[in-house]
Amino acid sequence: MSKKYPNLLQDTAMNSKVVTQPEWAYFELELITENNRSQGSLFDILTWNRTITSALSKLFGNVGEAIHFDILHHFFAGNRQACIVRVPCDYRDRFQAAVAGFQGSLDSLGTDDLQCGIHVVRVSNSMTGVSGPRRF
Repeated sequence: MSKKYPNLLQDTAMNSKVVTQPEWAYFELELITENNRSQGSLFDILTWNRTITSALSKLFGNVGEAIHFDILHHFFAGNRQACIVRVPCDYRDRFQAAVAGFQGSLDSLGTDDLQCGIHVVRVSNSMTGVSGPRRF
């Protein structure tokens, strides 16, 4: 204890908090197109948003469209069009079911017949689980 701060040791108690139920679930998604025809252009966040919303709407209707999700990052690596998405943990299973079973067309690229699907690459309760190096 110092003379200037006599209550310093009493005020600095250690606190800890254990998170048993995470608030968010994180997904790494990959857009699959027929014959990789979309290789040349990176899909923007609006295209990803429209595609994911369409997947949620097809399986769950208006309730699916209301599921909140955030696209944290989208990237083009090699032949892969991918993004990292954050979803509330309560909707993790519904979101995964909707995007994994999605097949549709990408009208925004100017070709009406470009069919696409979404592949769930990784799912985790932490951002590091989907953005870090793969462990297998």
